[in-house]
Amino acid sequence: MSRTGDLVFNGGELLEDQAGAGAALTFTFASEMDLIWVSASGGVGRADPFGGTPTSTKGVYIASGAAVPCPVQATVVKVFANAGTTISVWGFRFG
Repeated sequence: MSRTGDLVFNGGELLEDQAGAGAALTFTFASEMDLIWVSASGGVGRADPFGGTPTSTKGVYIASGAAVPCPVQATVVKVFANAGTTISVWGFRFG
């Protein structure tokens, strides 16, 4: 068990970075996460941790160089990113 601020989490998972290709990328965790973070580098992204498919105009906006928290319980998150953008995703399980 680890502590971050006032939140206690039982574990987490780091997923492999993926390169954008002008379409939605799929990131899948081994088990359900309680808090998912998404970051974009070299361009912007749009995330949908609610089961939909993001597009260039729909989804949670991720600015280049920023990390955005998605406080939802999910195993899969999809992220739209153009070529030249690297997307990183990681998550926490709370207990």
